[in-house]
Amino acid sequence: MVEWDLIGNLYRRGLDHVLDHIFGYLNYNCLRSTELVSIVWQQATLEGKIWKNLLSRNMFLFPCWRDMFLALKGMKHKSLDFQDDSSSEYYRKICCLIETELQLLESNWKKMKYSERKCEFGPLHHSACSDYFDLSGDWIVRVQKDRRIVIRNRWTLEIENVLEIPIMQIQFKGEVPILNSVKMSDSFIVASFCRHPEICVWNTKTRDLIYVIDGDSLSIQENEEDYDVLFSCGLRLWKNLLLSCHARSLEGLDLSWILTLRSLPPSVDEEVAILHQAVISGPGHFWGLLMDEIYILIFFSKFSPTNLSTGGICIEIRNTKSFEIKTVIKFEDKNMPHDFHYSNGLIATGHRGKPIRIWDVVTGHCISKIPYRETLAAIRLVSNKYIVSCDESGKLKIWDLQTALKLDRKPNSTCLVKTIPPPRVPYVDELFVASIAADEFQIVVITQFDRRSFCLNVKNFLDAAK
Repeated sequence: MVEWDLIGNLYRRGLDHVLDHIFGYLNYNCLRSTELVSIVWQQATLEGKIWKNLLSRNMFLFPCWRDMFLALKGMKHKSLDFQDDSSSEYYRKICCLIETELQLLESNWKKMKYSERKCEFGPLHHSACSDYFDLSGDWIVRVQKDRRIVIRNRWTLEIENVLEIPIMQIQFKGEVPILNSVKMSDSFIVASFCRHPEICVWNTKTRDLIYVIDGDSLSIQENEEDYDVLFSCGLRLWKNLLLSCHARSLEGLDLSWILTLRSLPPSVDEEVAILHQAVISGPGHFWGLLMDEIYILIFFSKFSPTNLSTGGICIEIRNTKSFEIKTVIKFEDKNMPHDFHYSNGLIATGHRGKPIRIWDVVTGHCISKIPYRETLAAIRLVSNKYIVSCDESGKLKIWDLQTALKLDRKPNSTCLVKTIPPPRVPYVDELFVASIAADEFQIVVITQFDRRSFCLNVKNFLDAAK
């Protein structure tokens, strides 16, 4: 009887490039099963670039693999030194670790297992705006009252860097610039000011200041009004795309908003390109801005010309590439959202003492409702699996999103997974409310600690308590 083992024969003949091609069609689970066929097959999978190619392909196709790799690297996982090793065993070990940690992370969310870490967060402005800090990559970045930007390691909470604002490049106009918003991506850190139009841009890796975008690029001739202040009221960053919203204000009332989408070049020698620009007429108030590579969401309210206390409240949805308005979600005054969040085609809106609503970004229709009676402060969608809500005291509620989507717009509390009580604090100021940021690894909560400082509380699902 003639034994015919194609993989074994290719391995014995040293045809690694052919094995790379054959095994390149297999996913992680199939490749692990292949190792169980025989010792020869197991040795064959360790030849060539099979595991290295699998790691590269999965990190490109599956964001969860890329995010987990960066998270483990940022945590300096004890089982790997993450050096650029060329051995197949090294890449196999990384792939196995990523897949194991992804399964463990999913299990921790289902069982609501997490570890906690706290530290002092310092003083903040009297503002309910959550743009004063951001959670991105390996960092938690925040603005300070002394016009500095503090960057913390999200895993250790230690301060890694402090960025200084280029005061000499800001036009004071009688007022000292005060930071009000900061956003961070893998490539850039951007910050804007309360009463000034400038936007500062730093390189994330080198932490060098590379651009200061002034207000000259916002001069749009159409619909020009008489205004006394031009300032940034919204800022979002998606990879190399920078979305900003500037308000033309007269005596504290926004007359119009200038929406600008820019492309930030990687080199300082290149100019910042304006891709799109549009004017949204007021008067009214601007409430928030969100974006990804497909959609842009603008949350604002317009006042009636005859009555400044009422008007249209809406979330305007635009296409990121074309800047065209795709749909508009309108709200009555009594149902005005206190916060909203967008992720992967879904919009979550939170109301004070009213149900949380889930909307389809394409149709603009409400597709689910979740009962909620607290005074909601913030809401976040996490990986299309969970909804995290936070009330003004810092109490968290975690909801199963997929269960909520099956309720067919009928309010039902069965999708509630866990309620986390607020931290005990010696002093509460009603002018400050809790703020949150969340992703698949952590929930970050900012709550008041005493009259002068705040507390940073991180719930880590990746490194859960044993």
